[in-house]
Amino acid sequence: MVKCNSCNYEGTNIIVFECPKCSEKINRCNRCRKISIEYKCEKCGFIGP
Repeated sequence: MVKCNSCNYEGTNIIVFECPKCSEKINRCNRCRKISIEYKCEKCGFIGP
């Protein structure tokens, strides 16, 4: 299973996309995306909404 980078939720409603700065894969759950919780790329440190 994949975990959300923001809240560590582990489930099936996870969206995987590339970091805008370095193209590392970032995982976000629907809840964090909906309420715009910040995420941080573990590779380059980019912080996004």
